[in-house]
Amino acid sequence: MGYLYSYCCCRWRQGHRRKEWVPLLTCELAIDQYSLDETDVEGAFDKAIATPGGSSKTDILFPASVRHDFILSMDIITDVYLQAAGSLEVEVNSTATNAVTVKKNASPVAPPTGFLFVDPSTFIISTDKATNTATDQVKVDYIFTPAVLAAVDPSKAVIGKLDEATKQFITDVKTLNAEFEFEEDENEWSLVVPDLNGEWAILIPQTAVKKQITTLQL
Repeated sequence: MGYLYSYCCCRWRQGHRRKEWVPLLTCELAIDQYSLDETDVEGAFDKAIATPGGSSKTDILFPASVRHDFILSMDIITDVYLQAAGSLEVEVNSTATNAVTVKKNASPVAPPTGFLFVDPSTFIISTDKATNTATDQVKVDYIFTPAVLAAVDPSKAVIGKLDEATKQFITDVKTLNAEFEFEEDENEWSLVVPDLNGEWAILIPQTAVKKQITTLQL
């Protein structure tokens, strides 16, 4: 029996492009089911955002972080002219109800050597209840703007978590017990993590900046 196949997904997983082909009907049914089980919520910083249980997925999209033209320095892309870098999104799919609070840190510690902050702020996430890793899935996502896409190779970006003991951002996914995805079709970086709690940074290697000049017009 023949099938019509639909190209459903094209993304980078751990630096490798992965294409997924599934029967067209299967794809449409999956998309319909996914939509039914997903709720989009407008987030706000410094405010507890409730998430439902019942294994339903909640996407909390926070206000865009505003920055300026990217000017390279030793450890940060410094701002000069007002622009938006992107928006943090927190995904929660859990069996139990929970609440997520995000605070912005405008004065974080320095990024790892050789990296720049894409977003000038880092994000401190806390939850009322711990994640049940056996049944729940949680993600730290960042949706970046076309200005960022024009300035860097987005497939090289990472999401790091601050290690409180060393005051260094950890970017190795094995150390974090995490899984990183670059969703090319959505201009989104996504990190599946065992625990949302902590301080998170959006980072890019200096070598991934497309134009090695002093000022990057974003």
